[in-house]
Amino acid sequence: MHKLINQDRLPSSFLQQLGTFPWYDSSVLNSSTPALEPGSIWCDQDTGNWFMYYQAGEGLTNGLVLYQQAPAAVAVVNAASTVATTVLNSAGWTANAEIGNWIYFDNGGSSPGPTIRKIKANAASTVTVSLRDMNSTLNQNDADALSAVLTNGTNSSTYRPNILLKCTNAKVPVGIALATVTSTYYSVAQIGGLALVSAIGNGTATVVDEPAKLSATAGSIMGTGAAAAVYCGLTIRPQYAFAGAGPQLIPCHVNFRGTV
Repeated sequence: MHKLINQDRLPSSFLQQLGTFPWYDSSVLNSSTPALEPGSIWCDQDTGNWFMYYQAGEGLTNGLVLYQQAPAAVAVVNAASTVATTVLNSAGWTANAEIGNWIYFDNGGSSPGPTIRKIKANAASTVTVSLRDMNSTLNQNDADALSAVLTNGTNSSTYRPNILLKCTNAKVPVGIALATVTSTYYSVAQIGGLALVSAIGNGTATVVDEPAKLSATAGSIMGTGAAAAVYCGLTIRPQYAFAGAGPQLIPCHVNFRGTV
């Protein structure tokens, strides 16, 4: 679902940065059109920090802790479905906005059984997982076609691993926002290294090198003295003791490479 790329494959706009920090400037952090394939990850050779290109599922600000958008469930309608294109029960999608996302079909014991496919095209209530093979003169579906048409009422779930939102204390964090980002726009999240992270410290001060917890304020961390849900584990380690009301950006070592 995520693709490792070399730093030299980044667009020139990503490399024309003068300051050491912030790692990237606003010219590449809030774009209405993608400069990279969402889900691309890379390591900056100068700093050793890791980054991921993503789409914002809501408006975001610098330093917020992010999580992947929850899968969306919708039932299959058998009528007019094929092994290449499945009709869904009023998904309400924007045409081709789901390309690159994944869909899981829970077909139980019926053929083709539980399976997952990458979305190659979509309409408001249809999803295409197989296109015509242009390398063949037979004009047949490519190898991702389902082995059978899905049965009526089959449950499906759409997985959007590259759409990120503010992380709440009941979710698993996967990255840190680097800037203010408009909803549906594209940006860069930090997934490893030294980052500035939104923190709330009053009554639950952060402790240097002691793993943080997610606070009740979506996107912010707090010290481990808090009684909030954990989920951060060793992924966020504050490097500054903060006891103020906040939210305030504080330096943290982050490592989400095992959760993206």
